[in-house]
Amino acid sequence: MVVVDGGGVYTGGGAADCCATSGVVGYGPTGYGAWGRALDLPAMSFELGMRSRRFADPVGAMTTLQGDGGYSVVGGGGADNALLSQFRFLVDVHGIYVGAEGEIGSLVTPPSITATSARLPTMDVRSATVLGGYGVVGAMARNGRAAFGVELAGGVRTVLYNFKGHGTEWSAATTIGVAEPRARAEYWMTPFVTLGAQLGANLTQHGDWNAGAYLSFHTQSFGGH
Repeated sequence: MVVVDGGGVYTGGGAADCCATSGVVGYGPTGYGAWGRALDLPAMSFELGMRSRRFADPVGAMTTLQGDGGYSVVGGGGADNALLSQFRFLVDVHGIYVGAEGEIGSLVTPPSITATSARLPTMDVRSATVLGGYGVVGAMARNGRAAFGVELAGGVRTVLYNFKGHGTEWSAATTIGVAEPRARAEYWMTPFVTLGAQLGANLTQHGDWNAGAYLSFHTQSFGGH
């Protein structure tokens, strides 16, 4: 080993003296800094959020659905408003992220559709569930603790209308395709957590848009960038 003391330099001992093998500092040579192994993984994130959607009544824009007991579901051509929970899992690959997204919720305003029958009383919708599943690709650019980006989501959205009354209960569903560009903005609250907002519109349906807010949890500090 080499020891420097004032103006003198002294050498002594063998090569084995150059390395400390005891666990005096930190947690020892095998456990200390083990958290850093996460850096070997891709930059991943998991998001939880809420989203408001407004879209044209899909029944009015599509073929009439047939209900149980001789009913036909007829759309009134109005607009539906839904409040949804959203879940996302993303992986960052060289600055471009890809992932999967799901959403589930219900309509918050009565839909303008009815179930009609030639021999049975007319029925209105008692409740409606909205489900969506999408693939996502996008990119974010960070400036300090702020980040801005764009993405494209593609998939399907299903609205399940529930009818109940006159001694019967049944459901009718309709599904539409979604191709939705979105703008996103985030703020890094901590190196591993962001608070964000997004705004998007569905290109396949006129008047179909959404806005939401979310929390994102990351595996790497500042997303690995």
